[in-house]
Formats: sequence, structure tokens, C-alpha cells
Amino acid sequence: MKKVEVRQQVEQALREQIARLHPGDRLPGVADLALEWHTGIYTVKSLLDRLADEGRIVRIPGKGTFVSDEASPSITTVAVIVPTLGQLEARLINTLVDALSNTGQQVMIGLSYGDAKQESRVIRQFRDYGAEAFVIMPADGVTYSDELLRLAADRCPTVLWDRWLPGLDISCVFGDHQQGAAMAVAELSRLGHQHIAAVSEVPVHFRQSLQERWDGFCLAVKDHALHGPPIGWSAESFVADALRPSETFVEELVRKVEAYPEVTAYVALSASDTLAIAKAVALLGLEVPSDKSVIGFGLDNLFDPHTFDDQLGRSGIGGWTWVDQPEDQIGLETARLLASKDSEMGSDTTRRPIAMSLHRGRSCTSPRVVGLRSAEGVRG
Repeated sequence: MKKVEVRQQVEQALREQIARLHPGDRLPGVADLALEWHTGIYTVKSLLDRLADEGRIVRIPGKGTFVSDEASPSITTVAVIVPTLGQLEARLINTLVDALSNTGQQVMIGLSYGDAKQESRVIRQFRDYGAEAFVIMPADGVTYSDELLRLAADRCPTVLWDRWLPGLDISCVFGDHQQGAAMAVAELSRLGHQHIAAVSEVPVHFRQSLQERWDGFCLAVKDHALHGPPIGWSAESFVADALRPSETFVEELVRKVEAYPEVTAYVALSASDTLAIAKAVALLGLEVPSDKSVIGFGLDNLFDPHTFDDQLGRSGIGGWTWVDQPEDQIGLETARLLASKDSEMGSDTTRRPIAMSLHRGRSCTSPRVVGLRSAEGVRG
């Protein structure tokens, strides 16, 4: 390898090491650095001279070399990578861009399409383009793309959205899914419902947010001493669309709603699932909320705000009771973490669940008749 290339690699490594340190931190001695990077002492000394001229380090005779206050420049380019650019992702990105607008930081946006390999390609591309920080909504499931692992290893400022990855030393900001589901169950319990089912076309273990909502649902059912064990209805075979349920799932729900009339209320774990249970109820000639009550998640993520007009007249989504993710707060907390220069950035303790809110509408009321049949053992 040419000497010029070796010098460039050592310089890059030295700059990255300084970027990971805090102002006032002491660097290893020249001999130790030369040994670490298998290069000559003269090369290290000349590089330190350059960094001192740039103001990135301070050399104090008899004491050593220290990181200067200017050694950690502010982030100027942030890359945001999401699986798709739906309503939820768009609102998160818009909030983040607004929060960063006064800082002069630029935002690049890329799509992973929910694929870990594509996620890695986009990360590499953005790093080549000069991205200094990343905000990533990882692909569904507990996936660790190669480049995401590299970001963690390099301690590149990174914040995850919506789903955290166990064991990965990267901050994560997300809506508190367990709390949101528990809040929905508490509302239905307050109205007098004793048999409640959770509805999710996608098997909950396929998606971390759904798993957490299901966990919150189960805990709340037990806390409120509702009849029978927690009931979960998912598709026997699914082709899930983020915004539209499959017809086969609607047909399955029709059979289940008809077979278990004692279930008087449903917590739909996504906007699509809310559509599915609403259609199933309507196909059986039942009405929301006089016959069945429904609480959904994130109904403002639907592209068509009048999807539910056939159920609630002209009220649209505004007429439904639903659990809302706090996109504004998630975006603001993300911006704050990116601006942070202390030890909280990239710490495993920075899982930031943001409380969800309940929008009370007219899709929930007290049950007309609570069936006597036990729902024990029902699970689809």
C-alpha cells in the first residue's frame, strides 16, 4: 500500500477517534498512536500538527494532547431512512425538518422498502454523500442490517424510530405502544365491556409495534379483570397492506364476529385492522357503536379521511375513537437527541417511549347486551 494511502487512513482514524471524544479528553501519546496504527512516529506527529492548526486539539507541553472545544462540530447533514413514505412517516419527517430548520441542517430522505439489504445500501450511499447523522425506521421484525451495525460500532449519531433493536447501542424514540393499547382497553372497560378482542391481520410477532400493542392489551385485560383470557384475532394467511385489509381477512372476521357474539368491543391494532373489523360488522348487518364498539390505532394514517362515512354518517375519522401516535413529540425528541453532545447520545438507556393519546369519538358506547357465553380459549 502506498505511503499516501496509509497516511490518509491514519488521518481518517484519528479524526474519527477525536469525534467520539468530548472536549477536554486526553489523546494517547504519539508513540502509542503510532503503535496502534502501525505507522511511524513522524507521520503521527505531522497529523497532530495539522489537527492543532485546525483547532481540533490542544497540545500542552508536559501534560499531553487534548480534544478542544471545537473538536466536535455540529451536525450539518442528517439522513432519514424509512420503509415507505406513508402518512405516519411523512408527519414524522416534517416534524423533524421543522425542528432542524433553525439550525441550518440539511435532511436527506431514503426508502428501504422494509428490506434490510436495501437499508444497508441506502446507509452506505448516504455516508458517501456526507451524512453525519442518521434517523432510521428499521425494517419490520428484529432485523440488524450490516450498515446499521456499522453505525453503532462507529458511534455515528443515530436515532431509531418506532422500533428499538435489543442489544444495539443506539437511541430510539417511539410511541408507547403498550400504554396506547392499555388505554384503549381501559376506555372500553370503563364503558362496561367485559369481552374484548384484539384484531391484527399481521401476526403480532412479525412487527415489534404490534407485539408491544398486543402485550399492552393482554396486561390491561388482566388488570381490569375482564372475562376470559385475552383474545387475539389475526389472519390465517395474510397479505397485509399498510392501509387496506385483505378481503380474506374481512371474511375471517365475519365468521369470528358471528361465532362469538359475546365479544362486544374490539381494539384494532392498526388503521387497516380498524377498516377490516368495521367492514365485517357492516356485512353482518350490525352497526358501530350501537351493536359493537371499536377503537383503532392511527386512523389519521389513512389516505382517505372519509373511509368510515358509511358507518358514521358524515363524521369520517373524526367520529371514531382512536389511539394516536405523538408524531410531533417524536420528531422534537429526535432533533433534541441529534443536537445532544453528552453521553446520552447512542446510549442503551435512551429508549424514549412517548405517551400516546386517546381521541374519544362515537365508535364506542356501553354494550347493549353482554353475552353469557364464555370466550375462554378463543384465539384465531
